[in-house]
Amino acid sequence: TGLTYHDSGLFEGNIYYYVATSTGECGRESGHSNQIQFLAGKPKTPEHLVVHVDDSCNITLNWMPNPEEDILKYRIYHKPDTSNSSFQAIDSVFSPETTYVDTSRSDSLWHCYIIVAIDTTNLESDGSALAGVSLRPPAPENIVIASFTDTSVTLRGYAPLFENSAGCNFYRSLVTREYDNLVSQNDTLLIPDMDGFVEYTDFNISAGITYYYTVTNVNGCGFESERCACKKSTPPGGSRAEDCPDGW
Repeated sequence: TGLTYHDSGLFEGNIYYYVATSTGECGRESGHSNQIQFLAGKPKTPEHLVVHVDDSCNITLNWMPNPEEDILKYRIYHKPDTSNSSFQAIDSVFSPETTYVDTSRSDSLWHCYIIVAIDTTNLESDGSALAGVSLRPPAPENIVIASFTDTSVTLRGYAPLFENSAGCNFYRSLVTREYDNLVSQNDTLLIPDMDGFVEYTDFNISAGITYYYTVTNVNGCGFESERCACKKSTPPGGSRAEDCPDGW
């Protein structure tokens, strides 16, 4: 009448396979049941964790399922990429699910994740390889002064299109190194062309004044990238297309 068997003396790291039979009064034995396998010790470390920002501006995690048949669930650990932070368990999903959507992030920090597998005996695997992502988009690669006159300057940024791209902002400052003095020049987001180039013409300039320009990317989640390295222009003479000083 027993329906449970405890197998002792197993060696960690070995895979054991089991079947069951039933035996009648005359000693006849049935055929084998279905076969199950068991990896002795803690579960195998989950592999191929991938993290990305989905179209709803949530962070989605995907990974490969563990091969063991006794995996109960996967636990998700998170930490923001700051020097004083540590990983904290935030949630779990039950096997065989291998996707998790983190809807709680609302800042542009770099968010890091690992996952562990937990079996039916509550043994926890080692942590997976770390994977991370930021809700902030990548910065444009560069900005150049495409053309200029005594009363205007045309700027061209190179901002290759990326998933969930919403457009670009151009900024101007009269003082380097002081980010608070940057002022957005365009009223609406400017969309790069298919080659990744985006242009803006500043008609509100005065001769002899040095202007500093930079450009950023904005994604559909409303987050803005870091600013790319700036260019400076001094119409109508002087240095019209030089890089900004180091540290700007």
